[in-house]
Amino acid sequence: MGDSTTQAEQVKRPRWRLRFGLRTLLITVTLICVLLGSAMLWYRAQEAEYQREGQAAPRLSQYGWITWKQKMPGWLKWAGDPTAFIRVTAIEFRQSVQASEISELFEYLPAIESISFFADPQQFDEAMIQKLSELKALKEIVFWSVREPNDKDIDYAVYHPPVSNKPFQTLRERLPNVNVHSRLPF
Repeated sequence: MGDSTTQAEQVKRPRWRLRFGLRTLLITVTLICVLLGSAMLWYRAQEAEYQREGQAAPRLSQYGWITWKQKMPGWLKWAGDPTAFIRVTAIEFRQSVQASEISELFEYLPAIESISFFADPQQFDEAMIQKLSELKALKEIVFWSVREPNDKDIDYAVYHPPVSNKPFQTLRERLPNVNVHSRLPF
């Protein structure tokens, strides 16, 4: 008898089943494919950018130091190989360099945040300033001065040129979100 009541209860209670139509299935599969395809396209763009930076890096390393930094989104850390998300974030030129020699290399470095030069800011023409203004992540430009500190300098480690200095003023006007300053080498 106990079995018959259990069977009766099962018959009375409807089972909930996941139901969907063919149209819903096709739309869902299409959306998943579009999402996966766009994610793959974005990942390949990141790999291509990494390869472009890798091509520019040997030429830049002739002049000084390059700092690479991981720029991988946090939600993607589980997804395998992070090398496509390594970017050049800083360049420190350790020798005097002409702006014309390196200006074409900046288009390969969209994630660069800091650039240090042993260069005269007066050699920065309109084309060079335009290339620097296209670097959206750029936060700092440092010009290492070769001049000896004098008694009027308050801080020997950091020398800020006078506001009337035309090249610095031009760079500060054209690059308002970038900290442009000069330092004396130690």
